[in-house]
Amino acid sequence: MNALFTQRGAVLPYTNPSASDAVDPGSLVRLAGLTGVLQGADKLAASAVGEAAVKGVFRIRKKEEIIVPGLPIWWDADGSPKVGTASSGAATAIASGAMAAADFVIGSAVAAAAAADEYVEVELNAYSPAFPAWANKIHTTKTDHHTVTQADGGTVLRIATDAKTFTLPAVASGGADITFVNDGADGAVALKIEPNSDDKIMGGGFTAEDDKYIINTKTTAKRGDFVTLTPYGADGWFVTAIKGVWAREA
Repeated sequence: MNALFTQRGAVLPYTNPSASDAVDPGSLVRLAGLTGVLQGADKLAASAVGEAAVKGVFRIRKKEEIIVPGLPIWWDADGSPKVGTASSGAATAIASGAMAAADFVIGSAVAAAAAADEYVEVELNAYSPAFPAWANKIHTTKTDHHTVTQADGGTVLRIATDAKTFTLPAVASGGADITFVNDGADGAVALKIEPNSDDKIMGGGFTAEDDKYIINTKTTAKRGDFVTLTPYGADGWFVTAIKGVWAREA
């Protein structure tokens, strides 16, 4: 026998990592790269083992913002909920701020939520193909032009400000894949990605040529459009994933 059933996987064991603090039931926790909701009626004592649900739909307190179905949702550990204590933590659309070390993606919205709503309904660890979440990567929101560095490798860079440019480092310096996401409203944000003068952006239907930018054009841009670029030898960057209408500089 190569495998033996142990449990359905909707609930997993969770060990409180703190040596001194108990965890309240209903708390959002991280385990095995997943988001869980701590189960039970009582607090989980320090270093004790309890159970956390990692599947299902949960009503989670949120910030004062509009959320549309399918949108990735993350837990802002010091965010302020619409109802509750300021800076005590709240769910938010992933586009709405930089992801700090204590924050994490939790799932996707299954129903619309108005800015005035106290809660958003979230399906844990589930994501819509229309809004990729890159759940275990670091997300950073930019508001102005940004010169990409090696430290940005492997991350997701997001922007909702119009007419800004991400400038890529020379591919000869090495690095890892980088994903660029347009977080602006539909038809509101043009996002340009500029390579080094000696590098090309290849694949994705683009004709490869040195020093030619690509742009997610404003008139056709949709919230959630993205491109993932991977260093490709000495020639430049290769498009490994793309969504939306992008054009190459003439």
